Amino acid sequence: LHQWLSRAPADAYVEVLAGSDAISLRQKDLAVARAAIEKASAGA
Repeated sequence: LHQWLSRAPADAYVEVLAGSDAISLRQKDLAVARAAIEKASAGA
């Protein structure tokens, strides 16, 4: 998951977090994803 997130554009993992798949992710994975989204948004 982390490798995929590092390659994915921000929109792709925003969709993952917004979708039902987010329920199955561990909280740590969600926290990492949110941090990556914030970093990507700040750089945009």
